[in-house]
Amino acid sequence: MKEKFRIFATIYAFLLGGMILAIVFTADIDYNNLLNISKSEYTYLVIPFIAIAASEFLFRNKMKEINSKSNENENYGIYQTASLMRWAVLEGAVFYTLFTPEVPKINIVIVLIYFIFIFPRYWKFQEVVSPT
Repeated sequence: MKEKFRIFATIYAFLLGGMILAIVFTADIDYNNLLNISKSEYTYLVIPFIAIAASEFLFRNKMKEINSKSNENENYGIYQTASLMRWAVLEGAVFYTLFTPEVPKINIVIVLIYFIFIFPRYWKFQEVVSPT
């Protein structure tokens, strides 16, 4: 079980690291003026919240497929797929904001903070994959 979790957490860490590297090397984020948003950029502030809501919706819908009577491998596959769908939506929001000039860069910070917040935890992984 711990080996499966290590693989799972490694995937998460590489996705997070890839996003951070992309941000460091491609974004020219002015951290002093991060909260200065023009009126034309207000509509783009919904992007991170739509991404978060969509990722949670996809995650929860996929997690409904987990059955307590299923074996550990089936539950692991469903949980991993649900998590990957969640992470992909959030990563997409970060990269969209990163490469679209008119979108305020605060969106990157919002999504990145949420992405860090949903870090995989072993107790939750064990609770979902092999309920007793």
